[in-house]
Amino acid sequence: MIVKRLLLSFLLLFSVGNSVHADQNDFGNADTAVPALSQFEYMRGIWDVTIHMAQEDGTFIQTENKATVRAFYHPDGRSFQTIFSTTAGGFTTDIRTYNIEVEKWQILFMNARAQRWHKFEAEMVDDTMQTFVEGGYSGSEPFDIKIIDKNIDEQKFTKEVYRRAKGEQNWRKIYIMEYVKKPATN
Repeated sequence: MIVKRLLLSFLLLFSVGNSVHADQNDFGNADTAVPALSQFEYMRGIWDVTIHMAQEDGTFIQTENKATVRAFYHPDGRSFQTIFSTTAGGFTTDIRTYNIEVEKWQILFMNARAQRWHKFEAEMVDDTMQTFVEGGYSGSEPFDIKIIDKNIDEQKFTKEVYRRAKGEQNWRKIYIMEYVKKPATN
């Protein structure tokens, strides 16, 4: 019984250590056998996120709600995960991998509290990562979401979130999220 508990404790510690990295020095790497897997390397790390929300007049104001994002490759080098949590208690996670046949990222998303889970796609277009979420994050909403990661460098990038009603062509920007990398800890 003691050996079984020790083995279970070791496995738990090993899995936690390999899934949620503690510092900026260990966020995995993409498998080099598939060059497209490196497309999310810009996002590896721990990020502080400032959120700006659209107002009726089209201007944006910064919200009090802030987020932290952890993003990392799993040891297989082919699976990439993000964990998004907010100061207001929000939590979502997704896991992504590149589908070689369609040349797009396949993303599985989950938000347990809101009872939302969905599958959607992303692809690199020029210097931006573009994600399209048909039916919102539950897949059954009367609107679609488009997310564009842009102005990407090693220490920051911007995520613009757009929304459109089903059947419409015009997208309306609803959020601007500024990602700034947290300093490395050792």
